[in-house]
Amino acid sequence: MGYYRIVCPRGHVGGGKSAEIVFYMKAANLPSALAAARRMPSVKHNIRRGFFSGYEVSKEEYMEARKVSAYERYPL
Repeated sequence: MGYYRIVCPRGHVGGGKSAEIVFYMKAANLPSALAAARRMPSVKHNIRRGFFSGYEVSKEEYMEARKVSAYERYPL
């Protein structure tokens, strides 16, 4: 298991527009973390490529980031 920081396009901000939302995920690998982030609420699910990104982070960074909800971390 690894720890990942995933950046996703957030929906509900107008047609053709998006804002970023960052999720910290625990997953077996990066592709499964990206797939889990795609299923999160408020994420633009129909975006196929180019908008999702992620990388592995340390357990300490993951634990610190998980103290605050992703939905409260970066308000619109």
